[in-house]
Amino acid sequence: MVYLYNPMANKTDLLPGTPGMNVIHINTDLRLAWRRGLENALTNRPDEIAPYPLLPAAYDAVSEVVRVWLQTFQRSSRASASAEFR
Repeated sequence: MVYLYNPMANKTDLLPGTPGMNVIHINTDLRLAWRRGLENALTNRPDEIAPYPLLPAAYDAVSEVVRVWLQTFQRSSRASASAEFR
């Protein structure tokens, strides 16, 4: 399974415990979000030479990915816990 960064993607098919899945590479998502956030900031402010006005866009992009993954893992842990008690 190939996963490409998309913060609005439905990640239910990437939950831990999915048959055949052993590892979820979150770092790749974070790096892609950082890069794309910074690229967007540079596109919006092409004349900016100082990095600090551009970094909040990268930070926000990474924060969104973290939020989505935390929600995904939270749903997964609830599903795993309820499955154990059936």
